[in-house]
Amino acid sequence: MDDVGQPQGGDGERESKAPLIVGVGASADALDSIERFFSRLRLNPDQAVVLVLQDHDVIEDARLHAALQRSEGARVSEITDGQVVEGGVIHLCPSDMITTIQSGRLAVRRAEQARGDRATIDSFLVSLAEERGERSIGVVLAGTGGDGTLGVGTLKDHGGLAIAEGIGDGQSDPHDEGSSAAAIADFVLPPEDIPERIDVYSRHLRRLDTGTRLPPEFPITTAAGRVAIDISPVHSVGPDVGLERRAQRIAERYAPAYVITDGHYRILHFSGRTGRYVEPTAGTATLDLLQLVHRDLRLELRTVLSRAAETNEPAHAEQVRLGVNGHRVLVDITVEPIQNGPVGHRNFVVLFKDGPIRPVEQAESNPSILVGTEHVERLESELLATRERLQVTIEELENTNEKLKSSNEEYQSLNEELETSREELQSVNGELTTVNGELAHRVQELTRVTSDLKNFLESTRIATVFLDNDLKVMSFTPAITQLLHLVETDVGRPIAHIKARIPIEELYDDVRRVQRTLASAERELTAPDSGRRYIVRILPYRSIDDFVAGVVISFIDVTAITRAEERQRLLLAELQHRVRNTLGVVRSIARRSAETSANVEDYASHLDGRLNAFARTQSLVTRDPEGGVDLEYLVVEEFLAYNAREGEQLKVSGPGIRLQPKAAETFALAIHELATNALKYGALSQRAGRIDVSWRIDDAAEPRQLVFNWRERSGPEVTPPRRRGFGSDLLERTLEFEFKGRSTLEFNPSGLHCTIAIPMTPQAIHTPSMGS
Repeated sequence: MDDVGQPQGGDGERESKAPLIVGVGASADALDSIERFFSRLRLNPDQAVVLVLQDHDVIEDARLHAALQRSEGARVSEITDGQVVEGGVIHLCPSDMITTIQSGRLAVRRAEQARGDRATIDSFLVSLAEERGERSIGVVLAGTGGDGTLGVGTLKDHGGLAIAEGIGDGQSDPHDEGSSAAAIADFVLPPEDIPERIDVYSRHLRRLDTGTRLPPEFPITTAAGRVAIDISPVHSVGPDVGLERRAQRIAERYAPAYVITDGHYRILHFSGRTGRYVEPTAGTATLDLLQLVHRDLRLELRTVLSRAAETNEPAHAEQVRLGVNGHRVLVDITVEPIQNGPVGHRNFVVLFKDGPIRPVEQAESNPSILVGTEHVERLESELLATRERLQVTIEELENTNEKLKSSNEEYQSLNEELETSREELQSVNGELTTVNGELAHRVQELTRVTSDLKNFLESTRIATVFLDNDLKVMSFTPAITQLLHLVETDVGRPIAHIKARIPIEELYDDVRRVQRTLASAERELTAPDSGRRYIVRILPYRSIDDFVAGVVISFIDVTAITRAEERQRLLLAELQHRVRNTLGVVRSIARRSAETSANVEDYASHLDGRLNAFARTQSLVTRDPEGGVDLEYLVVEEFLAYNAREGEQLKVSGPGIRLQPKAAETFALAIHELATNALKYGALSQRAGRIDVSWRIDDAAEPRQLVFNWRERSGPEVTPPRRRGFGSDLLERTLEFEFKGRSTLEFNPSGLHCTIAIPMTPQAIHTPSMGS
């Protein structure tokens, strides 16, 4: 195919049958755009897609093939070198390879440049434009950077369709507009709308080739489902669009190549056949004309651009030598400024035109003159160009000096600002130091307060747990671990998940009532396993901002208090019982004393003695109510009331026996009666009289017995009494009635001998224990 795009002989037949090629450039990082594009693509048998991916190895093959298979009526094929483009196929370019198209076949070669500098999309789109002309479509999806921009420009120069992906509502990528494909594309569309535009363009090409027209639809969309109508060619006075397009391409073939730039020399538009003068360089993709232009033309182009920008007049550079395929071609460069309105931006049109070719006959007629003239002209041209370059260099140097001066002033100003900033930073640093010191002091105070609070909570030994509004554990005191199995890692767990030694489920209703009414609640709980009793207080947990963030549950062990109250009630009952018993004993003593007394003085003496003995016994009992009364101490205490001391007139012996309080009272009265009788009528009535008091435990008896012996000697002669008194009744009847005891009185002339035998039962004997 020539530059116009007309077929030549057999090649035209081949191209007419070749499928329409859609070159798609995309980034492996933009898989979403790929999926959205191919999900709406319906590939016809006369269409083929060549997908060029940046960083192909980043995406998984299975995921990529799954995205491509979403296209209707297409199959996926990996490209191999020399492969023919087939219709209805998505050709996938291999990784780390440069793919181009030549003579209807795909050519593959290994990429020598580093990743990021390969321009894989530009390489294929440029070759596609030069191979197929207007029968080519280029699609550049988002995420490719500047790769694809030159390919889009070349497609437009050769009459092809260029489409770029837009973001959101159809706007271009948020890249620099001077280096993105969307800046110069024919259409900027979302990925899912691009297949529809491809179908429209494909139908347009088929109509140009076959003369087939499609009836319009309203609203006009794609031609899916419409029936083509063959209409015979009709001669009309109106212009043939296809003919005009071909004529325009013929005219463009003979017109000079040109580009349009903005004021910063960034390319805004390419004309046809600029590939000889503009070529991409390795590195980041750019539309800067001074970087894209052929290196043989770069210096002269910079000169004429500067001159045109200065004078705002057209500038020329003639006979600039350009190396092409080992030959030298002379090129004329023309730069003409274009003002967009009186206050608009200024653009530049840069034209590249091959120099005139002198006739061969003139060169042969006078070759030496021609050579000399050309040599002189070339030298003069080079000298002029050198002067212009020098002038430009001088001007650039002056501009650079001015910029340096301005930069120096800015640096000085910046230095002053930095000095001011340094002083401010020093001031701020001092303030920060002060604030840091205050903060450290506050932290120290907070640490001390926290320690005090912790020690206070631990010292109270009150089991307390803090719950949030969801009944999750926020904190607790160490004492709570005796009731709930809590550890440090349980903070944040619901209290219902914690195993408890008490029936805590009974508290849930009270907790919810406290949360609802903000009033405290109190109740008693008993631990089933230990029987310990607790008073539970539930209070709302209020923050510093008076925000109720949960509840506080305290467990106060009142087991000791409860037991003390029970003991107090028991002691009170015992005291009441003893008072009643004491009053009964006193009444009995008073009554019997009155019955056995001859006169008032005798009654008073007996009553006083017996009450004193009873009082002494009560004193011994109340000293240790639980410990019992020592029998030896009871006997000695009674004799001390009569100034009878052990070793002089008294001998006391026997094992350690402690009596119960009731038995001690009765036994004390019996000893009192014996001592009073001895003082009046017996051994204590004379200084030579002696009393032996002894007791023993009779293990042979059943049950064992305490045998108490009272023996008087060296006293006055003893005769039996003529009547029974209070003492005889107490010894013989009272002891037998209350303790099932047995007592005998022997009135021997040498002295009274009394024997008392009491069963060693728990009701009478406190120590030793009756269970041993």
